[in-house]
Amino acid sequence: MTSQSDRTFRFSLGNNVYLVSKPFGDCLLIHVRLYENVNVPTKKGLALTLSRWKTLTQVFDDVDSHLQRGDTTIFDRHLGGNYYVSVKDDRIDLRKWYMADDGDLRATRKGINLSCEQWHELKENARELNRLLCEELDRVVECFHQNQETFYDCAECCPNGALA
Repeated sequence: MTSQSDRTFRFSLGNNVYLVSKPFGDCLLIHVRLYENVNVPTKKGLALTLSRWKTLTQVFDDVDSHLQRGDTTIFDRHLGGNYYVSVKDDRIDLRKWYMADDGDLRATRKGINLSCEQWHELKENARELNRLLCEELDRVVECFHQNQETFYDCAECCPNGALA
């Protein structure tokens, strides 16, 4: 773990993958990223807004439940803005997706695939990170929609618009 003054914290998940909170512009982002030589971040990984991070921590139990059952079906949950957590074959994938021209959702290269051990470390370190960032996380306002129309107009909840 590192500096507290600028809200930058870093936790190892194993095999050069780190959970890092780091300010970017006027917001704080949570990264799950592969590093080279301990201090050089690579493109393998992703950065989540606090809202998406909070959503990820809320589905920890669902992911664990899927892993424990040994379910062979693919599990996925939308974290907001086309970011998903997915489980397949004892691997947990955190990834950004995009809407292709043909209307199919497709994975981008922005993401990282975690082993069960790294997932466990992520959850353990998330507790400490959430404790350190409790003030910021308490200010996160989750989406609430009065009706379906406002849901489809929300770029966070429905980033691709209404799918017919």
